[in-house]
Amino acid sequence: MLRTKEGTHTVRIGPVMVHNKKEASSYHELSSTMIKLKPEIRQTLVYGTDGEKALWDGFGWTLANAQHLLCDLHMKDNIAAKLQELCIRGETAQILMTDIFGKTAGSERIRGLIDEVSSDTLDSAMCNLRDKWISVHMQ
Repeated sequence: MLRTKEGTHTVRIGPVMVHNKKEASSYHELSSTMIKLKPEIRQTLVYGTDGEKALWDGFGWTLANAQHLLCDLHMKDNIAAKLQELCIRGETAQILMTDIFGKTAGSERIRGLIDEVSSDTLDSAMCNLRDKWISVHMQ
């Protein structure tokens, strides 16, 4: 039933809840019901949200041992908005976004900070970018 503008099937939709208040207790009810129906969900290691605090809290109460991550699209939007707020625009903003999120050029993937797999490699990559970012920002 659900198709994109190009006619392909969309990403599979997970559990859905219709509610009229964005309260943590509502999201807790959803996550608790999911676990009641499928107990192995309790072993979830990571869950992602759009950053809405009530959603984060509601699932966090139920999935206390799971790590919360912000959805990539919302993380990109938040960083792009912060760059705008700091008056960092144009080519400079694009360089920073590419350094953070990487990009695909043809068939080649140019890695970004999000591609680092350990805290040590992330720390090293950020240190390596520090001087570049200072230089780019000063232009």
